[in-house]
Amino acid sequence: MKKIFKQVIKKFSHSLELNLKQMLRKNGTLEYAKYLPSEKEFEQEIQNLLLQKIPFPMYPYEWTKDYIRKKMGYPGYMGISKNFSIGKGELWFAEYNKMRLYFPDSVWYHSGKNNYDYILHEMSVTGMEMDLLSPHRYVTKENKMWGTMDRNENKIPEEPRFCIEKGDIVLDIGASIGNFARSIVETAGHIYLFESDSSFNKALELTFKDFKDKVTIVNKFISDVDTENSVRLDTFFKNKQVNFIKADLEGSEQKMLNGGKNLFTERTNIKCAITTYHKPEDAQNFKNFFENLDYETKFTNGFLFVPANNNWLHSSFLRKAVIRVFKSEGA
Repeated sequence: MKKIFKQVIKKFSHSLELNLKQMLRKNGTLEYAKYLPSEKEFEQEIQNLLLQKIPFPMYPYEWTKDYIRKKMGYPGYMGISKNFSIGKGELWFAEYNKMRLYFPDSVWYHSGKNNYDYILHEMSVTGMEMDLLSPHRYVTKENKMWGTMDRNENKIPEEPRFCIEKGDIVLDIGASIGNFARSIVETAGHIYLFESDSSFNKALELTFKDFKDKVTIVNKFISDVDTENSVRLDTFFKNKQVNFIKADLEGSEQKMLNGGKNLFTERTNIKCAITTYHKPEDAQNFKNFFENLDYETKFTNGFLFVPANNNWLHSSFLRKAVIRVFKSEGA
């Protein structure tokens, strides 16, 4: 195992080298791998990092090369230009298979790139995150996600059906540009888009202008307190139906869970897909939270490689990306 770490140290940054060496000198154990299922699986993921020339280091998999934009050609995105276009109306937009996503003006102020190239980059990342092979994917193959490549059926991992069903009431918490919601809006009964950054409002309104009766945009944080800018799930959905919760709160997921304890306890038909990689302890904490409420849990396949945003001596840098939770019939 230490031989593999030496290869990792050689491949990555000087700061990573110092932290890994310090950890190994301290106790010689894989302290930061304690949230991973097995040492064998950890070694396999490390080898992916070492042996491949990975274009997106956070996703240590060779298939991510499918999302590199060609240097020449129009538009050169994922080899599916016939299904993909970029344009400018009231705002810049990207269209995939006749599904259009609009972008807020604010993104251009800090992108440092021209609009066209920036959208291509964003669409590469968006498609890659939701790919059928991605650890970050919230749902199974039954829901086709915006911007993703078609995959050979025998390359898609077998997993239990976990998707938005016809008529489901869906919460998209951390909606951003709305790519997840746009993918499933025609299937869902209603979608609540929670996006605390109001600069996304106009873009989201344009994206969902043909679905005004099915989409509610809420500019609040989902948290564990009720304030002018935040609200608890228990408060907002006290008398409302909920079938599916997708959540990516950039590290505030635990507050969402704390503020929804009654909802998760009292309802029996809720499915959740929640990101678990923002903090090293999240995966285990969320698993414990839901299993204590008699939910079944399953992590998506694979890991994300997360840069040192925590203390490396107590962190896993290969982290599970999404936990899927549900209750079995009769639970």
